[in-house]
Amino acid sequence: MINSKLEGVTEAVLSYMEMEDYKNGDRLPAERKLAGLLSTSRNTVREALQVLQERNIVEIRRSSGCYLKSLPGDSAGEESNAGKESRDIVTSQLEARYMIEPEVAELAMSRISEDDIVKLENVIVGLSQAIIRRDYSDIISQDKLFRRTLAQATGNAVLVMTVRQLETNTHHTWKMLSGLPEEALNTVFANYVKTLNAIQARDIPDVKQLVKEIILTMCRLFSESSNLDFSGILCKEKEIGGEGS
Repeated sequence: MINSKLEGVTEAVLSYMEMEDYKNGDRLPAERKLAGLLSTSRNTVREALQVLQERNIVEIRRSSGCYLKSLPGDSAGEESNAGKESRDIVTSQLEARYMIEPEVAELAMSRISEDDIVKLENVIVGLSQAIIRRDYSDIISQDKLFRRTLAQATGNAVLVMTVRQLETNTHHTWKMLSGLPEEALNTVFANYVKTLNAIQARDIPDVKQLVKEIILTMCRLFSESSNLDFSGILCKEKEIGGEGS
């Protein structure tokens, strides 16, 4: 198991490639440039790229550089209809997250350790700093770490893998958020802070509800500003797109 710092940088590299729309076969920036972009050391970047190579995501070619092979969950679809596909990905992903993540949080709270809480506190600090910088690559990375740390606190390997799967194409959601007014992003962040406060208080019902609220807040914002059509459970829960929105 890789340490938390290396895991964070590994996720940051992934998020960078997602946000910059890297395609299979594209060459990544040199280690030194990546280290500067991600505010970390060149050695840590090198280790992160080796981790990604082991996961068959990148290919490191001697004397040539590092190339993207395939992002997790990436599919070689047609470029046409990319906008519609992106919107469909966002709605489907948020629906799946709403069905799974609150239950994961509830189980996590019955097993969470003080070390896990400290990790979550550090993630919120990192998320705050990323938002101030408007660094969406780092925002994606910190968001993933928050959700993944909660999943790991359950001690259930299957749930950890499920939450990892939910991370697929999460950059579409954050790209859409990046196009909204600054107060929209601040509203989303405020829900993360409230969730952390409930975790620190070990208030299980509140944590579960606030994890739901993180997702529903995004849905409301997208429904109001981007005209995303939410249906099913999300529409029923908060009348998203309906008369009560």
